[in-house]
Amino acid sequence: MALGYTIAAILKRSSRVFSDGKATVKIDWLEQLSRRYIQVQGRDRLYVKFVAEQLGLGGSYIPRTYIEQIQLEKLTNDVMMMFRHYPDDLKTKLSIDDELVSSPKEAFSRASADRSTNS
Repeated sequence: MALGYTIAAILKRSSRVFSDGKATVKIDWLEQLSRRYIQVQGRDRLYVKFVAEQLGLGGSYIPRTYIEQIQLEKLTNDVMMMFRHYPDDLKTKLSIDDELVSSPKEAFSRASADRSTNS
């Protein structure tokens, strides 16, 4: 028998919003996590990407909720930690190269980019 549960989280957030008419930059501070999130939004994907790059942002440009982002980062970190304990020959077979991927976020960013270009 499957039981359904709904989990809710209330996160106290303070935001600053900047807009030039073509793109909106939202800087959110999540108090419970002591963490800042930056979103760049707009209708023109190329312009949004340009603004994000000017701000030094990298990674995927897929919108996610804070909870999804936190879960994804935790999963990525867990997987990368797991791979660090594998023997070198297995890393080679699985194409894990620590010199090419400096962080779990970079690994996820590359995987997301590969997936979007192959679709």
